[in-house]
Amino acid sequence: RDAAMARNLRALLDLEGSDGRIAAWAHNFHVSLAGGDSMGSHLHRQIGPQQVVVGFAFGNGSFQAWGRSSGMAGLRDFTAPPPPAGSLDDTLLRTGHPVMALDLRSLPPESPAGSWLQGPRVTRSTGAVFSDDPEETSWFAQKVSIGELYDILVFVAQTTAARRNPDQRQLPPRVAKPDSAASDPSVMEAMDRGLPRGWVTSPARLRTEYGWTV
Repeated sequence: RDAAMARNLRALLDLEGSDGRIAAWAHNFHVSLAGGDSMGSHLHRQIGPQQVVVGFAFGNGSFQAWGRSSGMAGLRDFTAPPPPAGSLDDTLLRTGHPVMALDLRSLPPESPAGSWLQGPRVTRSTGAVFSDDPEETSWFAQKVSIGELYDILVFVAQTTAARRNPDQRQLPPRVAKPDSAASDPSVMEAMDRGLPRGWVTSPARLRTEYGWTV
C-alpha cells in the first residue's frame, strides 16, 4: 500500500516538471521514514533531501476516529486521556507552548535536546481507529526515535475534533462508477446488480448510507 501511495505522489510530482512541489498530508507512519516500508521512506530513496518530512504530536484534546470498542460501527469523537508521564507528548506539553515546530535537522545531536529526541520515546500513534477502553489505550502508543522519523515535528498542546460533514443519510445513495464503465457493457451490467465485477470492497461493516467504500 505505501509503495503504491509513493508511486502516486511521485507521478503527480513529475507532472509538475523539474520545479514542481507537492505537499501530502497523511498519518504519521505513512509520511515518516520508518522501517523502509512507509510511503515517506519509499519517496526518500527516490528524491532524497529534497523531501521534508513533518510529523505531528499533541498533548490533550479531542479527535475523530472509528470506534474499535463499538465494532467499527461509525465515526465518533474521542477525548484523549492525558499522555503518559515522561512521554514525548507529556514532555512537550509541560513546556507551556500552545503550538511549536521543532526543526530536528538543526538540533546538534550532542546537545541535551538533540540527545533526548534521538533516543526512543513513547508517543501516541492515533490513526483511523481508536478505543477509549483503558485496557486498550496502550495499543495506540509506540516507542520511537523521533529524530530518525521526521525532519520537523509540529506539536499542538490542545486539539479539537474535526467538524462533521452533513449527515450522509440526507444524500442520495450512489455507487462510484469508473470512467471505463460507459464503454464496458459487462461493467455496466455489474453496476446494475451492485458492485462491478472484479472490484473488492472494504468489509461490510464500513458500508455507509451513501454507498460502498471501494
